[in-house]
Amino acid sequence: MPRIRSIKPEFFTSEAIAAQPLSARLTFIGLWTYVDDNGVGLDNELLITAAIWPLERDNLETLARTREDIASLSRACLVSRYRDSRKSYLYVTSWDEHQKVDHPRKPRYPRPSQILPTQATASRNEPIDETLATDSRQTREDVAPEQGAGSREQGAGSPPNPPGGGKRVGRHSYDYDSDPVFGHFWSVFPKKKGKPAAYAAWEKAMARGADPNVIIKAAERYRDDLTRDPEKTKYPQGWLNDERYADEADAPPARYSNSPWDN
Repeated sequence: MPRIRSIKPEFFTSEAIAAQPLSARLTFIGLWTYVDDNGVGLDNELLITAAIWPLERDNLETLARTREDIASLSRACLVSRYRDSRKSYLYVTSWDEHQKVDHPRKPRYPRPSQILPTQATASRNEPIDETLATDSRQTREDVAPEQGAGSREQGAGSPPNPPGGGKRVGRHSYDYDSDPVFGHFWSVFPKKKGKPAAYAAWEKAMARGADPNVIIKAAERYRDDLTRDPEKTKYPQGWLNDERYADEADAPPARYSNSPWDN
């Protein structure tokens, strides 16, 4: 579930924003709902496209457009793209000054300033922004006022409520509905049971360095497997904890046929 963000009226009169293609402006706004409360998300074009443009009919065209939009935003220093030894990240520059989030959740990913120089490498063959690596709050003056501001529209001063009015379950976090990448996995997995436990297993997989795109593709393959017995479909928690996505990634594609005689 995307996060609630705010936007300043000055966004629409900014020369820096106006210099961007119209599609890139919309993608930029969409990125605010994609990144975590720390302003950082995975730099994965497939996941970003799925989170921001889920209803577009031409997936390949939408993916190509999103890729161009992110590259344009990066050239304009509106976002910073970087990586450590494990993953690629995308950071919305000047986030702290222009998104005031009440009760921010624990950061899921590191900012540029939190990555050691020995760990940092270029993302998408682009140089790392050394200024951001020194102070992640710095950005170009003409960009500073336009990234949207304000508090989350859930009521200032009140503690965040679990999604859907639910309660926290033991050690499991209840912020799974604010993670669009996990939400994509949940939408394709064939058995939707035990969501809090599944999210805890998802976080463990991420901590192990698993690639979320590989997991999602494997979940789609598991869903579409014609030999899968619906009565014996695994729970997502066990499927993730057992790293079954590694098995599914190596499995041959499911065989489909429109002919009743092709058995």
